[in-house]
Amino acid sequence: MNENLKAIRSSGTNFGYCINCYNGCEHGCLYCYGRIARKMNATKWASAEPRLSVVDGLKSDIKRLNNDPIAKQAIKDIMVCSVTDCYQPLELEHRLTRQVVELLRANDLPFTILTKSVLVLRDMDVFSGYDKCRVGLTITTLDETYRKQLEPNTSRTCDKIFALEELHKHGVSTYCSVEPITPCPASNPKEIVKRFAPGVVDLFEFGMWTPKIQKAIPMLRYDEKYLVSVMQD
Repeated sequence: MNENLKAIRSSGTNFGYCINCYNGCEHGCLYCYGRIARKMNATKWASAEPRLSVVDGLKSDIKRLNNDPIAKQAIKDIMVCSVTDCYQPLELEHRLTRQVVELLRANDLPFTILTKSVLVLRDMDVFSGYDKCRVGLTITTLDETYRKQLEPNTSRTCDKIFALEELHKHGVSTYCSVEPITPCPASNPKEIVKRFAPGVVDLFEFGMWTPKIQKAIPMLRYDEKYLVSVMQD
């Protein structure tokens, strides 16, 4: 049944399923895998558009799933969003992510958020008290100059850290995606981990380049020797 759903799609990752609220992303990340996967140039990708049908599609999906408990139980996690950022600036106007997570919570469906925007705190009321969600932020570096080079339109690193601290205070399961890790002094995953008080982040994930991204963005090469050395105690 799941292959016939309209908004909930197979993600092709460990998350199992995904819902994408926007086409493209305004954050302008140099290392964006979504743009590469969709084979779009940077200008077109940055001119993001809302997927206005996503909420109605999700409502239809939920109706089908509620009539098929086995299919619903098979959904262990839904990534919101998998190839774009669900809290990019467009979300301020369209509130598609807000509507999606409200529907998922109201219908007891699990979901994961990963963003680079402090706007995620706006929806704290949806996340707090719901044990089937987790919310993460991507942190690439503690160096603001380097952050602006890699991801010019994302929230400042200090604001991302604040967001994770606030989520933790409200009992939300948190995680931090530390990626990309590049052979640059400003890219130090251990320093990012040390920046948080114990217990604030429930899970750290460390990312590396795929061959496809390395080929598309050669200046951000993946250096395995560097990665191994920087992760050692």
